[in-house]
Amino acid sequence: MDCGVSASEAPNSSMKIEAGKVSMPSSSKEIWILIGLRWCSLYVTNSKDVGVSVNKTLSSAMSGEIDKLLVMDSQDNGVSINEILNSSSSNEMDSVFKPSSSNENDPVNTDNSINENSLESDQFTIFVSVNKTLKSYTNSGTNEMQREPPKFPCEIDTELDRISSLPGHVLGQILSLLPIRDAVRTSALKRKWRYKWSQIPHIVFDSQGISISSQDQTTTKNKLVNIIDHILLLHNGPIYKFKLSHCDLLGVSDIDRWILHLSRGSTKEFVLEIWKGQQYKLPSCLFSFKNLVYLELFNCLLKPPLAFKGFRNLKNLDLQHVTLAQEVFEKLISSCAMLERLTLINFDGFTHLNINAPNLQFFDVEGVFDDVSFENTFVLALVSIGLYVNVKNDQNVSYGSSSKLLRFFVNLPHVRRLEIQSYFLKYLAIGKVPSKLPKPCIDLNYLSIRLNFNDYEENSAALCLLRSCPNLQEIEIMARPEEQAVAGPVTDFWDDDHWKCLFGQLRLVKIVGISGIRSELDCIKFLLSNSPVLEKMTIKPVSNEGGWELVKQLLNFRRASIQAEVFHLEL
Repeated sequence: MDCGVSASEAPNSSMKIEAGKVSMPSSSKEIWILIGLRWCSLYVTNSKDVGVSVNKTLSSAMSGEIDKLLVMDSQDNGVSINEILNSSSSNEMDSVFKPSSSNENDPVNTDNSINENSLESDQFTIFVSVNKTLKSYTNSGTNEMQREPPKFPCEIDTELDRISSLPGHVLGQILSLLPIRDAVRTSALKRKWRYKWSQIPHIVFDSQGISISSQDQTTTKNKLVNIIDHILLLHNGPIYKFKLSHCDLLGVSDIDRWILHLSRGSTKEFVLEIWKGQQYKLPSCLFSFKNLVYLELFNCLLKPPLAFKGFRNLKNLDLQHVTLAQEVFEKLISSCAMLERLTLINFDGFTHLNINAPNLQFFDVEGVFDDVSFENTFVLALVSIGLYVNVKNDQNVSYGSSSKLLRFFVNLPHVRRLEIQSYFLKYLAIGKVPSKLPKPCIDLNYLSIRLNFNDYEENSAALCLLRSCPNLQEIEIMARPEEQAVAGPVTDFWDDDHWKCLFGQLRLVKIVGISGIRSELDCIKFLLSNSPVLEKMTIKPVSNEGGWELVKQLLNFRRASIQAEVFHLEL
């Protein structure tokens, strides 16, 4: 880009073009601007009356490269050409001031202002590039401004472009936080940014990062595959995290190539979520990832090779809507010695959850299964289990057999948070339920259970848990009022004197979905009378019908804590 006015463009003006400079009468002031790779000087007499013809082509061809042109004088610290043009009475961006005389020998205007006729409209055009700047000027105490020698372009870039000077790993982290589309677009910023994105350690292909507007499924699939191929081909550096979770992605064979490419590197986090179509069968090369720490799979079929020895560094395993055989599941869990977090949701192919993980700290399972047992899980602290199908009382185990409840807790001595969802309490009630666990759960401070208040066995299992957790601080009970009473009456169950216990640290209680039946009210009464430090109890019924009667009964219950507040929430 150049700045200049040819002799043919200004035949009679008072301006002279010399080696890229625009010279004006001696009473004017001189500023320097960087145009292309050359420094050019422009003389103006007063920053308040600067007139610059703005070429109309700038708005189309160069609108992305226009920066502010700054003019400074002794009376104003900075005047933006953009601001001057916007404040002009004219609505046209090419408003100009024309010289009063086109004769070169006309006398110079000495009132320190440019006459309205000082410049021709189509004779003077300035192009200013992005990231180019004017030199600063100092006031010498007179109306004249002193010009400093201009710096080279590289020096100005160094001063202003602080982001580019950041360490490479910091830039990589910044670009990793952007959607992959925006990260790649940074290559258009400047030459040194052209391949910065190709070294980011985290690559995420999702619907936010890649947006494809096409109704045809084949076209969408081909575009998505081409984009991923292109990015992986140009990427130059380690990929520590790879996530493929696009709403239009099917289990195509191209995924095999991408996984094979990643298996030769140092990938630590791998996430694959197939949202459409059939389950995707994972290639055997996935099981050769040596540095894998985090693995998340959705809608996949796992069949590792016989030589698979486990992921020795894996700490977090998340499997949702997956299929794998019983022996494969058990081998996968037991061979990952460093495993700390395990999530299983809606799985198929195995029904016995035999968990053998010495470093496991978090366990979350939701689905259909027959049995769950823990072995060598003495540091497990957070457990959430939801069984999706109802369990009959006589299924597999008779009433006089050993208790599922005892077996479940024998290897959970340090559990701190326990969530029993769906029908899992019914599972724990199978067998003979003791009044109390042999070893109390002294570390358990949060308990959430889903309970059928009409079921005697479930009530017995719930009460056993409450009496075995002396340090509970928060309890949440969700009722299932739609079920009918089974296995004996529940009347006066919670009101029996021999159930008395003391919750010395219980402060918060939340009960949801109750309908006001006798067993529900007795449970509330039981908790209020045995919690001396209770601060808040929240009751949310299943409907607003009979709400006032429920409130009146709650107000009559004795409270062991003088500071306890009972809140009745309406729907």
